[in-house]
Amino acid sequence: MLKLIKYELKGLYKDIIIMTVSIIIINLLMYTRFNSWGGGPIIACSSLVSFAAMIVVFIWNIKLFSKDIYQDSSYLLFSIPQKGYTILTSKLLTALLQSIFIGLLSLVFNYLTFYLASKTEATQLLEMIHLININGSLFTIFAAAFQYIYLFTLIYFCISFSKMAVRNKKLGKLGSFILFIIISVILAKCLEIIMFIFPQNFSIPLMASAGINIPVNISSIVFDIITFILFFITTSYILENKIDL
Repeated sequence: MLKLIKYELKGLYKDIIIMTVSIIIINLLMYTRFNSWGGGPIIACSSLVSFAAMIVVFIWNIKLFSKDIYQDSSYLLFSIPQKGYTILTSKLLTALLQSIFIGLLSLVFNYLTFYLASKTEATQLLEMIHLININGSLFTIFAAAFQYIYLFTLIYFCISFSKMAVRNKKLGKLGSFILFIIISVILAKCLEIIMFIFPQNFSIPLMASAGINIPVNISSIVFDIITFILFFITTSYILENKIDL
């Protein structure tokens, strides 16, 4: 699996480098305009750059999978002796890793921009870190990573299922998008019903001294885990047994 992840990252490193350099240069150029633009517009522009970067990475992560389903590179990937779950896991981890890298880079420049615009408030914000509950923050990070992986597992399932069911490339891509919308609506409705029937919650303290807690519905966690496992297993099976190269 590590070799597959290394293979995926090797194919993406040029794009990642270009993205990294672009974020750095754009932010540095904006810093030269502090005197004329003011802090507010610079902060807004820096945030927009970060948002645009994450959108691009999101699209990359979709193409990371779809290119090996619909393009000639599929022969290289699926001809190697790897299980379907290994291929899927490597794709998901690669998507998560590059999202984390670009996300952290964007976060650093967002904070730096905020610091240059308002040093006092930025310093106070940094000093508040010790107030954050470690367990709560770890739970939040883990939950965010899980939801990101869950989302792409669903997307990859839709792409795989459409490839299996529809031979035409253009219709297959359109079908995967429609399937994603339908499944998302069904999942949201099912989750709404389940949370209504089982409303039991527990709270995760994020910043206890400020009374900030994260309410978590138990049934939603169970539902997400079960559906994630189902989508993961089904996608792995399709990749291993049903993809017609």
